[in-house]
Amino acid sequence: MNKDNSHIDIENNINGLQSNNDKIREKHFRIIYPLSDINPELLYPYWDIFIEMLYRPEVSNKYYAIHIIAKIVKVDVDNRFDEIFNYWFNDLLNYESPVVSPHIAEKSGMIVKARPDLERKITALLLNIEKTSKCRHIDLQKAYLLSAFDIYFDSIFDKRKVIEFIKAQQESPSPKTKKKAKELIEKYKIE
Repeated sequence: MNKDNSHIDIENNINGLQSNNDKIREKHFRIIYPLSDINPELLYPYWDIFIEMLYRPEVSNKYYAIHIIAKIVKVDVDNRFDEIFNYWFNDLLNYESPVVSPHIAEKSGMIVKARPDLERKITALLLNIEKTSKCRHIDLQKAYLLSAFDIYFDSIFDKRKVIEFIKAQQESPSPKTKKKAKELIEKYKIE
């Protein structure tokens, strides 16, 4: 995809993303999502729409919003993410749906990359997941959490607890979590 996105009708795709029909929403998400990576500033004016989607009960709305917000937070010059911080890290991170909470966990790494000032607070919340999460597949959710730590590992202020968490996941009943823990132990030469 080229840098010039003028061929994408953003307004039409934003409207389609808000459809009540999941197939229509998915079609428009597939068009908008790459744009959030390549040219997030074009989507920032629609921040409120993505936030509204985050609060809708339908899981796919939350899923699409999570992925787009995580990408455009890097151009959030007004720090509007602060307004949803508690919802993101208290409600959605601990959500029962294995679609929502793992993706919130993983995309939290992108939030830290965009907002390093929140690293200590976010890391503490992620490490507390064992006590707070209502996810039906918490052991799997931890694989996504490990992916978040991988995104910002070099920026973690106090790595000691994170390293303990990573090492503990080698015994996870989830094969995906166990595999990710081993990858991180090798990658960061954790002993």
